[in-house]
Amino acid sequence: MDFELCRDAVRRALRYWKRESRAGNPLADLRLFAHYRQRAVSDRNASNQLLLDVMAMLAEMHPREAELLRDRYVHGLTVAEVAKARGVAVSTLYNWQHAAIAHLAEIVQGREAQLQQRTPAPPATSLPVLVDDYLVGMTARAAPLLALLQSSEGPRMVALTGLGGIGKSTLALHLAQRLLAAGRYSGVAWLDLGQSGTNDAERSVRRLAAPLIDDLEARLPLPKLLIRLRQQLQSSPHILLVDHLEASTAHGMLLRWLTQLADPSLLLLTARHLPSESHCLQRVRVAALSRPDALALIRREAMRLGFHSVAQATDAELLPLYEAVGGHPLALRVGVNEIGNFGLPRTLTNLAAGRGRAISRMYDAVFGDWWPTLDSATRCLLDALLNMGTQPASLEVLAEAAALSNRAAQDALARLIEYNVIDYSGDFTQRTYTLNRLTRSYLQAVSATMEPMAV
Repeated sequence: MDFELCRDAVRRALRYWKRESRAGNPLADLRLFAHYRQRAVSDRNASNQLLLDVMAMLAEMHPREAELLRDRYVHGLTVAEVAKARGVAVSTLYNWQHAAIAHLAEIVQGREAQLQQRTPAPPATSLPVLVDDYLVGMTARAAPLLALLQSSEGPRMVALTGLGGIGKSTLALHLAQRLLAAGRYSGVAWLDLGQSGTNDAERSVRRLAAPLIDDLEARLPLPKLLIRLRQQLQSSPHILLVDHLEASTAHGMLLRWLTQLADPSLLLLTARHLPSESHCLQRVRVAALSRPDALALIRREAMRLGFHSVAQATDAELLPLYEAVGGHPLALRVGVNEIGNFGLPRTLTNLAAGRGRAISRMYDAVFGDWWPTLDSATRCLLDALLNMGTQPASLEVLAEAAALSNRAAQDALARLIEYNVIDYSGDFTQRTYTLNRLTRSYLQAVSATMEPMAV
């Protein structure tokens, strides 16, 4: 549509703001109109919403013109009323209105051209390909979650939590790919805050929205953008995958906005720990690999690195590495590399002492700045847990061993559970607690240096 025809169509659509045109909607020939009509209850509703969005864009460049058009057509004021309010002659007002409609038509024409050129991407192309080496034990981890998420009564807001390197991102990507393959969702929008984190929650929302809406819609003010996204996701449910939520210092605000977009879409998050605003999420703690899966990962990684003697070792020979770091995938991979380079005995010694560049980096990646933030009561409780070895203990036993009140011990345990550094078991009447294997090795290394480790 050339500019003259576009300007005439916009002018007539404004005139029919409060009533339907018997000759059909003036914007009906635009692909942009068809885009809006999918989410509207009538032709007039579609064209009005289109024009409101374009007026919002006009306001960024010509705020007075946008206000004039809203007064004339949205609020229904006459030319004389608008001219009087602005203290100008009616003829002047008509000139302003003519220019405003021309600018409005330019934006409509630009949006139409972009929509014509846009080619939708396949649903899963934005997700990285998962290599087989990272899928060891994935069936056991994913099966119960897939059953839950494929259920019509299943949750629509889920957070996968756990230590760094435990496999949260891999599990989330695997779940997204399986759900897409099953045809449950139309596509996926993926935002990795760990790679390109931002402290600007609004910017993060806009980046997540980019593959779901056209470029000019993405420029809408945030409240309107959220409304548009909700409309889009209602008609075409997607998976909204946000990885490494904790990497953004604005995660609380970001989470409040993201939860508005779930159901029927799926909001799938990964985080080491969740902000206080996460009460609406179903939390799923990502467990470590089982012993058989951990040993399988050790052998697969050894083969990949060319350490054939490690790959051919017996379970009993490989078990000490599992005992040192548990079923933590990242730690197991680092351990295999260290064994290949320095042998098993020295690797176990280095893990306990936090010695060596690779091990120090691994501990830093897993635990980050967690240790320096702990208060004295929590450190005393960790010492008590360390001294307990692998024996589970109740809150009362730990409080006595750490010389803390039950209340102080409970507060310390809550923080350690939040950071996923301890394991707990039992039923709903009684819980017992123990350090997971990797945390035990890390604390031994911290004790050996008596200060937080740094790369």
